[in-house]
Amino acid sequence: MFSKETYIGRRAELCRRVGKGLILLPGNPEVPNNYPNNTYYYRQDSTFRYYFGLDVPSLIGLLDAESGEAMLFGDDFTVEDIIWTGPMPTIADQAAEVGVEKSFPLADIRGVLRKAIEQNRPVHYLPPYRAELKISIADMLGIRLDMLHERKSLDLMFAVAEMREKKSAEEIEALERAFKIGYQMHMTAMRMCRPGVVERE
Repeated sequence: MFSKETYIGRRAELCRRVGKGLILLPGNPEVPNNYPNNTYYYRQDSTFRYYFGLDVPSLIGLLDAESGEAMLFGDDFTVEDIIWTGPMPTIADQAAEVGVEKSFPLADIRGVLRKAIEQNRPVHYLPPYRAELKISIADMLGIRLDMLHERKSLDLMFAVAEMREKKSAEEIEALERAFKIGYQMHMTAMRMCRPGVVERE
């Protein structure tokens, strides 16, 4: 994760580029494997992580493109969760870590979005690719699932693509660090190759 100033700057620039309405940036939820508490390896949505930096399931970021205000929606861990995870920071603490001053329970986002829709404010979102998020976004916006694709925001798509194709100095440093680790991994794997050794070893 980068400094909170990085994420504050990215969000401000995205708001400037989009210009009006709300920008909905959902993070990925966990995906159950064979029952709800046994999940596949977690992978955060890349766009959410780019603008909010958090690698935590079931968070939603919302930006007001006109005021620049950022909000984070999510639910704090319950006692039942903490039995498995140990002590966890609150949503408010995580929001502060990336420069977001306002945080709310996940259920509150529906009211915020519906109010914006009633005021004829556009709600920008990227085309969702996970089934769970497709259902969730359609429900939050009060639209049919088959309308999601036609209502995606081209303005947001172009703004995100244009921002992410240009790397900052700290991003380049992180990429170069990852390249070195990748090189070491490949060289180690090559040195370990022997007849009869399988890939997982």
